[in-house]
Amino acid sequence: MYNAILFTTNELLMKKKLVAATVGLFCALAQAETDTNPFSLVGSIGFRVGGGDIPVGKFSNGNTYGLNAGTGGAYSVGVSYALSPKVDLQASIGYEGDAKYYKGLAVFDRFVPEALAFYNFSDKYRLGAGIRKARNIELSGAGVESAYAGQSFKSKLGFVLEGQYVFKPKTADRNVEVAAYTRLVTDRFTSNASSQTIYADHIGIGFAFNY
Repeated sequence: MYNAILFTTNELLMKKKLVAATVGLFCALAQAETDTNPFSLVGSIGFRVGGGDIPVGKFSNGNTYGLNAGTGGAYSVGVSYALSPKVDLQASIGYEGDAKYYKGLAVFDRFVPEALAFYNFSDKYRLGAGIRKARNIELSGAGVESAYAGQSFKSKLGFVLEGQYVFKPKTADRNVEVAAYTRLVTDRFTSNASSQTIYADHIGIGFAFNY
């Protein structure tokens, strides 16, 4: 139990550092914001469903249980550049992860840089497509799940298709734009220990912000 608490504390510290870096990026870019600046800040928060099974532990009868490689929370921060009134280019870095606790804690997570291009059909509807490549992909754990912990993975180039509905567009009096998104993602991970390929394709939903 002590190991699980210690592991959880370390995970929380890592996420706090990511939040602190995100806030710093937002503050720095916000100071440079002007009415004619084609750059804007973007961020998102959402949830993913999908992916193949990754064993993380065993029940008392010997059967294994696991996490779905494409399921869990998703958070991102980045920058958008207005190439034209109809086309925006976007670069971001995201954190994706999921955890399971059963007589021990297991976490499967990674950081994901993405590059997307969006076409604005109107001030309400947008469609984007692009590429991504997950980094620092790890399965870590404490307690019962420590037998499966310590695995790292490498990734292949993934693809993203994302649609957005903007229900709060920017106005002269409001600088923040809020949209709901749905995305389809392809991801392939290969274990550095076993060379097994894990399919992490998933569907994501959530909210996107543009400032």
